[in-house]
Amino acid sequence: LLARAVETDPSDPSPLLGLAWHAQESGDRDRAEALLIRAIERKGDFVPAHVALGMLLVDAGRFEEIAAWNSKLPSGAEDFPGTWIVRAKGAEHQQDIAGAIRCYGEAVTRSPESKVANSRLAQLLEQVGQRELAQAFGAYSLKIQELADLQDRLFFSDGPSGIEALLGL
Repeated sequence: LLARAVETDPSDPSPLLGLAWHAQESGDRDRAEALLIRAIERKGDFVPAHVALGMLLVDAGRFEEIAAWNSKLPSGAEDFPGTWIVRAKGAEHQQDIAGAIRCYGEAVTRSPESKVANSRLAQLLEQVGQRELAQAFGAYSLKIQELADLQDRLFFSDGPSGIEALLGL
């Protein structure tokens, strides 16, 4: 379906992003990267492809490429939480804990439901002695995980809807 969508509208980078996600999930990082680059070539300001490329670089441990990636981001990328998560992971790799905290904080501001940003923020705040804040973000992160687990049980079970469990959150 995605391959057909690529052919149907060659100017639309979205199907390439979907194909890249599938390639990444199946372990074909090189193909995923090539598809993301094609998506960016099709539409240079397509921020989701830029963010996905940044995440791919982080997942591959290619931190030395993050600065170049960051310098090529289109306007509007600041509004995407993934941009800030890539930056945070880059800062962590450089042992810049204050920078990582700031970047995870920016990600949480844009996406309060981000498990990655909330849990890493809690861990890093604990590391720098901000225990109360760390506990608050940690507790919130656990609530997000509980909600995700409950959603999975509700959506992927044959049982009753379990609305009572949702109301308990």
